[in-house]
Amino acid sequence: MINRGLALLAVSAFLFTSCGDQNKQTGTSGDKPDSVEQIESTANEAHAEIVDMSVADFNSLVSSQPFVVVDFYATWCRPCIKMAPHLKKIASEYEDNQLKVVKIDAEKNVSLSTAHNIKGYPTLKLFKDGKEVKTKMGGLNEAQLRALFAEYM
Repeated sequence: MINRGLALLAVSAFLFTSCGDQNKQTGTSGDKPDSVEQIESTANEAHAEIVDMSVADFNSLVSSQPFVVVDFYATWCRPCIKMAPHLKKIASEYEDNQLKVVKIDAEKNVSLSTAHNIKGYPTLKLFKDGKEVKTKMGGLNEAQLRALFAEYM
């Protein structure tokens, strides 16, 4: 009985930190952010939202920098929205040749999402010297993102 309770707790925690691509969550709380503007506002010199990208262009991008973090997100995903400012802040602290953060709207880039087996949002893919070194699904706070990136930088 205790193991079943722990399993339910673990599943519940996962559901609150990521969005499955088949289960769009709209939320009804009073703190509803303006999702499209909030995510699009994260595009700046340190990282940018990619609207359309082929698999070949993607491979070229991740090979062009020593360390690239790709954020596959959905505009309706609450954990994606919460994580976006943390990614922006961290990316702004580095030069592109140290850390490149790229945001990809997974629903607008279906072929790319399919090629990278994206099953939920947000999904971070970390690339070091053009090779994928880590995939992490679910929303992360600033400290968790810093710790994750530090493992590979």
